[in-house]
Amino acid sequence: MKKGTKVVAALLAAVILLFCGHQLYFRAAAEWADRACATAIEASELEKITDDPAGWLAAAGVDYVIRGDYGYDLQETVAFSLSLTEDGSIPVALVENHTRTGVNIDPLPSQDISMVKTLYLYDDYANRMVGEDTGEIEDLLFRAAVDRGMRLLILTPFSDEEGKVYTDPEVYARCLSNLRDRIESRGLALDGSFSCMELDQRADLPLSVMAQKMLMLLSAVVFPCGVAVGVAVMARTAADGRNIRKFLLWFLLFTAAGAAVVSAFMTEPRYLLGADVFSGVKLALMTPMALGGVLLLWSLRHELLGHTGWKNRGLLLVVLVLACGVCFLLSARSGDRPGWTSDLETALRNWLEHTLYVRPRTKELLFAAPCIPVFLWACRRKQPELKLLCGLGVCLEGVSVVNTFCHGVAPLYVSVIRSLLGLGLGCVLGGAICLLLVLLSRKRTSLP
Repeated sequence: MKKGTKVVAALLAAVILLFCGHQLYFRAAAEWADRACATAIEASELEKITDDPAGWLAAAGVDYVIRGDYGYDLQETVAFSLSLTEDGSIPVALVENHTRTGVNIDPLPSQDISMVKTLYLYDDYANRMVGEDTGEIEDLLFRAAVDRGMRLLILTPFSDEEGKVYTDPEVYARCLSNLRDRIESRGLALDGSFSCMELDQRADLPLSVMAQKMLMLLSAVVFPCGVAVGVAVMARTAADGRNIRKFLLWFLLFTAAGAAVVSAFMTEPRYLLGADVFSGVKLALMTPMALGGVLLLWSLRHELLGHTGWKNRGLLLVVLVLACGVCFLLSARSGDRPGWTSDLETALRNWLEHTLYVRPRTKELLFAAPCIPVFLWACRRKQPELKLLCGLGVCLEGVSVVNTFCHGVAPLYVSVIRSLLGLGLGCVLGGAICLLLVLLSRKRTSLP
């Protein structure tokens, strides 16, 4: 029976590997060819800020003008149109809607027609000037191009929160020059042309929209649940070198498999072009966390309840409250419109964005990934309360990594780099915390 289970598991793994390899090959090829960005501005918006459109455009460095009756013009030549054409020879701009839950076109055009992912600088995106500083707008355009794969950036007049509109073309030229340098360092180009996402039709899946959504959701739930099972098993087993290696391998396999399978099912124009988004984010996040909490409490029940002192019970209560707080924040800050962020966190995120190739997700970098070494340290030292709290953090890391790959508009390589940076830097931070815990425990034992 054990041998038969291994054979079935091996066959299943082979099928998953072949499926993911097939889909992700075509996705990577399409994204690799989709690396040219351009800027545009509507003629009606241009008229609001200048009486000399040609001179203003030349000074500002904006590539295209959107004319209501022609579409987008570059040097008086029709480049493409917002509306479909009969022969499909003119690409279609898929403008991301304001809530970032789709594009402003329904239904999605046929895959035979070239399409470009487009960001429109809505009023509350463009009103982020601070004096003459365009930094916040530049950051927003940078994230659109790098993190979300937008290849056409439609500008609107820059303004501040008080409503002051900036008309000086030098302001726009400075912003676009800085943006050009930043995205070129990421392997993209901002040189007056734009690319269209073209996915090979051999990657098409013979599935209905509903079936595809269900399989993506199932993958986003099942694989992180596998991580939760591994965490619970590790929490109750001997924390020797062999078991630690087995746990880390289990964690990496289930996390990577979840990311790969979700990405493979998402290899479809509707998701890669942003016309549709992953459904069931809250369920995919909270189900593995809830399972991990239940399994950890069950695995650690004897260690947690074996203490009779009020001090330990109070500590357990504190840990449970912290765990509930983590789950609440995870739920409140998930999705396209997350909850509050402090000024300190915003400053940290901006610094990471400017320093690293791509910014890791905050909850992974500062809490989830650091919990991995601390959890293993707690297992070796038999600290049940710390095992419970950090075990939930490890579950969160698995959930968050898989969730990163549920964003179809994000290029695959960006999601891979983001996850590796969050995991690597987070584990380094966790290692530093372990060192601090070791020093504190030695100091405590040395006291008379």
